[in-house]
Amino acid sequence: MRPIVALFFIAASFSCVIPHDLNTRNMAAFYRPDEKAVSPPDFSFWMIADSIVRISVRVNTEHLLFTRQVDNSFLAELGVHIDIMASYEETAIIDSATYRTPIRMEERGSYKTTTFDMPLRMPGDLLARITLTDNFKGSSEDYYQRFQAIGKDSRNAFRVADLLDEVLFHDYVTPSDTLRISYRDKTVDDFSCYYFLRNFPLPPPPFSYDTRTSFDYRADSVFSVSGIISLKKVGFYHLQTDSSGRDGCTLFCFPDGYPQVKTTQQMLEPLRYLTTRSEYAALDTALSLRRAIDSYWLERANGNEERARLLIRKYYGRVQLANRLFSSYTEGWKTDRGMIYIVFGPPNVIYRYSNSETWIYGTENSPTALNLLFVRVDNPFTPNDYSLTRSPVYEPHWYRAVDFWRQGRAYNSMY
Repeated sequence: MRPIVALFFIAASFSCVIPHDLNTRNMAAFYRPDEKAVSPPDFSFWMIADSIVRISVRVNTEHLLFTRQVDNSFLAELGVHIDIMASYEETAIIDSATYRTPIRMEERGSYKTTTFDMPLRMPGDLLARITLTDNFKGSSEDYYQRFQAIGKDSRNAFRVADLLDEVLFHDYVTPSDTLRISYRDKTVDDFSCYYFLRNFPLPPPPFSYDTRTSFDYRADSVFSVSGIISLKKVGFYHLQTDSSGRDGCTLFCFPDGYPQVKTTQQMLEPLRYLTTRSEYAALDTALSLRRAIDSYWLERANGNEERARLLIRKYYGRVQLANRLFSSYTEGWKTDRGMIYIVFGPPNVIYRYSNSETWIYGTENSPTALNLLFVRVDNPFTPNDYSLTRSPVYEPHWYRAVDFWRQGRAYNSMY
C-alpha cells in the first residue's frame, strides 16, 4: 500500500527560471553527506505513463523537529517541492509541484517513504530539483536527480522493488536479493535479461593514460524474467522489453554487504592506490590477511594503535562513501571519481553540467588549486559512469596525497 502523502499540489507555469545558473553553483556538499541539514535522502522516478512520473522520496526522520499539536500528539512535517528542468544549463522550469506529509512521533528514527504522482508537460531527458524542508524547523536542502521521461525502454520505465514491494532506491544489489520488476505497461511482465560477468581493472592514476577498452556487448547468458528475479551470482543484469535497442534497466550485483566494507579482501583491494606492487603482492599472499592489513596500517602510524584506527576509519569510510556515490558498471571505489575521492577526499568545489563534473581542490582560481574534469560516458547500462580527463600535471599532486597516507596522515583530513 502506498503511503498517503500529497496534502496539496501546485502546478507550475512555464516561464519561471531558477535564479543563478546551476552550473555555476558549488555542489560539493552533495559529496559530504554530514553537511546536509536533512539526512541524505533517496529518490526514485518511475514513468507510469507518457506524461506522469511516480516519485518516491525516502528520508531518515531522526533529525526532523517534532512539535506538540493541539491534541497533545507530536508531529513532524516534511515539505517536498519539485522543479523540473531540461538540464543544469537550461533552467527554465517546465513543471513544478509541492507536497507536504506529516510524520508521527512513533515513526521517528525510521526511514519514511513518501510517494506521489506528478504530471509532466513535456517528455525528455530531464533534471529534477527536489527541495526538502523540515517545515517546523524551517531548514531546507536542495537535491538534484536526472531521469528519462522518454523512451519505452528507458531505465525509468521500470520499477524495481523487494518482495514486500519496497522500492529499490539504487541500482546495486547483492546475490541474496530477490526482486520484483514492474513496467510502465502493466500488461507486460515478461522481460529479456542479459547477464554479463566482467572483471574491470583498477583505474590508472590521474597522470597516466586512460586504458579503458571497448566493452564487449555479447552477454554471458540470456534468459527470461517474469516479474520476479532472483540474483544468485555477481555480475550485472540488463532487463529489456525490446531487444532491438540498447536501452533498459540494469541491476549491478556486487558481493554481500555492499556498499559497506565487510571482509578483509574488501579491505585489501582499495589499498592498491597506496601501495607499491611488491607491497601489495606481499599483502595478497600473506598467510593471515587480517594481520597483514593491521600491520600495514600500524606501520603507517609508527606503531600508534589509535592513529592506525583513525586512518582505517577515514580510508575505508571514503571507500564506502565512494561505493554509495559512484557505483556504476563497477564498484564505486574502482571508478575514476571513486579513486580521486578516496585518495584526495571530497573536493572543495564541484560544478555540475549535463555531461561532466568539474572538481576543485583548494581555493578556486588559485594557481595551487587542483582542477579535475570528469566527462560522462555514453553507457547504456548506467548514467553514473564518468571518465577523468587525465594529464601529466596531476602527477605531483597524486604522489603528495599518497605520501600523506603512507606517512600516517589522512589527506584532506577534515573530511
